[in-house]
Amino acid sequence: MGKITVKHFINVNLRPYIVGDEKLYPPYLLITVNRKTTKVKSHSFSELQSPENFKKHIRSKEASSEVLAVTDLITSQVSVFNENFDTNLFSSFYNLMPEYPLINSQIFERVMSNTKLKNDWSDLILGHKGSNPQSGLTFFDWYKPEFQNENKKQLSASGLTIKQVNQIVLISFFEFLQVIARSQQKYNSLLSKYPLFFEDAEGFALSYASLNQKKPKD
Repeated sequence: MGKITVKHFINVNLRPYIVGDEKLYPPYLLITVNRKTTKVKSHSFSELQSPENFKKHIRSKEASSEVLAVTDLITSQVSVFNENFDTNLFSSFYNLMPEYPLINSQIFERVMSNTKLKNDWSDLILGHKGSNPQSGLTFFDWYKPEFQNENKKQLSASGLTIKQVNQIVLISFFEFLQVIARSQQKYNSLLSKYPLFFEDAEGFALSYASLNQKKPKD
């Protein structure tokens, strides 16, 4: 796997938003994987930033957590898709995953219920400090370091590694991505590019759970 670089930035060459005497800019993440580069708007910044505030925020726990979460998400994507980093697919994952609670995934539930965790799989999602008390972790929350570290301990007796479950989480998201891609044109091209994953996401997720990794050609 090639080098993964993730960092926050604001483009001060763009026309700023003027509020009072301050020039404000939207924060982005700049991502480079295997010499492919893309950018996405940052989730960890809740508002536009002045250059001075931006410098402070990128040293915050939230910003650091986002960088590590994106790195783990990309690591899972590149691993599942044979070292290929599809920037459009990544942007779909990054932009949509925060909106969907992992507890709502039927694929994730069925796959994890077939492991040694059986009915205890929901403990990986619910009851974490800092997560939604009703719905637990979102798909994106799963990759944040504070939850990764906690879930590593819970997985230790299950025979599964955090790397395996990271891949299962990513593949399970195709359950929701399929509905979105059919209804929103900007995601529609993914249906023809990854037909096997849309047709049998559960089968691929089960193969990662059993270590019999089934990887189709792109």
